[in-house]
Amino acid sequence: MDKYLIKKDKLLDGSDTTTTDNGIKTTAGKATDAVPRCSEKTGVPDGPENIRFNPTSDNIDVIEGKSQSVNCLADCKPDCNINWSKDGSTTILNNPLSLSTRNQTGSYTCTVTHTVLNKQLTKQLNVQIYCKYIILY
Repeated sequence: MDKYLIKKDKLLDGSDTTTTDNGIKTTAGKATDAVPRCSEKTGVPDGPENIRFNPTSDNIDVIEGKSQSVNCLADCKPDCNINWSKDGSTTILNNPLSLSTRNQTGSYTCTVTHTVLNKQLTKQLNVQIYCKYIILY
């Protein structure tokens, strides 16, 4: 893993790292203006961003009895907590969401929480679960 030191809006590439007799490390190197995003190189907390579902649709149709899982994903460093709620309830459901019965039809909210940064994002998923049999008259 690359190590970088950011100082006064410049990035030192760490090409000249030395250790003194008492074990103290010093870092120097070429300064550049190309500072990476914090989450890419420095390990600084970042996110949540880019909430998405797998499968990718915001609307899921399921035939009752056939199980369908939906994962909520987000870009976070470190990993965020991801939970689901249904129809605005406070009941927390785990990720991935597992769908298979008609009573699970409704509107779900994926909530992504970054506990270090105290940031939260949400995304809606609409679920329709259809009866396995159709009665014809």
